[in-house]
Amino acid sequence: MYNKELIVNYQLTRENSEKKIALQLPLGKYTFRIEGFETYKGENSLFQKTGQYQAFAKEPLFFDIQTTIEKFVLEVHIADLENKAIFHDILDVDWQKKNHPQNIILKKQDNSLIFNDFIKKGSSIFLTHNDTTVRQFQVKLYQENYLPAPPPFIEGTRRFNPNSRPTATSIIPVGSSFTAREKGLYFIQADTNTAEGQFFNVFDDDYPNISSLVQLISANRYITTNKEYKELTEAEDKKLALDEYWLARSSSKERARKLIRTFYNRIQEANQYFTSYKEGWKTDRGMIYTIFGEPDEVEKYPDFEFWYYKVIDYRRGVSFIFDKEQGEFILRRSRTLELPWMEQIHLWRQGIVP
Repeated sequence: MYNKELIVNYQLTRENSEKKIALQLPLGKYTFRIEGFETYKGENSLFQKTGQYQAFAKEPLFFDIQTTIEKFVLEVHIADLENKAIFHDILDVDWQKKNHPQNIILKKQDNSLIFNDFIKKGSSIFLTHNDTTVRQFQVKLYQENYLPAPPPFIEGTRRFNPNSRPTATSIIPVGSSFTAREKGLYFIQADTNTAEGQFFNVFDDDYPNISSLVQLISANRYITTNKEYKELTEAEDKKLALDEYWLARSSSKERARKLIRTFYNRIQEANQYFTSYKEGWKTDRGMIYTIFGEPDEVEKYPDFEFWYYKVIDYRRGVSFIFDKEQGEFILRRSRTLELPWMEQIHLWRQGIVP
């Protein structure tokens, strides 16, 4: 599940023959189960770690991974004993692939792991690799303004193309420091013969939060008409125009504040969960999360995710499938999704929090 009460980050590391998983947890008390299987069906368990853990600090917790297998399916299950929140994830691990994202390790200057896919401008990071035979990385910087995902019934999700022309390209020796001096998308590869690699982004300093008027207006793209969006972006007094837009959706200032709070909280949560080669809210999963909210059920597999929203008073039951392709989750688009999408947009525009 995607639960703002329990945000878990993890990273696989490997030094010589020692394989480990690093878990970053919020303060609290947890039960955990970390298990590796030969297949996603849970067949032939290769290793398992279970127990309870009390997190007193934000330092990551390391567990040994005791297997000689280089390709396996990793399942991570964390339960918060205090607020009952659950984190569950499944990852297809292939240590034989030099560009597998879990093989490319980003560290801070103090040698601690970087778990997020975004850092602040001017940050210096160290690039390391789980394969000791890798000697250098190619790092490409892209400064394109990537567009939000199209509605779920319209075909044509634009995927990241590593062969598109970058703004700059650098060769960084393994273990060397690299300073992200420019805003944009950085794409790291140990092997340029494949399309896989590791993303990290430099956005505004307050990311994953959004605060500037340009950001706030841009995030409204899913629920505005073309005319409304044009008027917002071209308004001389953008704050006044944005305030009036939300007030027009509501019967009172109090209701408008609730709408604004819910909408932009979802945008920020989407940024936290789904950032890839662009801001999280612009991705397929971020779009659905923003408009429909947290899914009632999530089933995760190594190569796709299934989201289900239950029937409630103002919403029909609807499900979404996101296929994992080269590290991105791409929505299976369908004309059958047009009606539930348009109904949900209508609710937002009527001042009803879906």
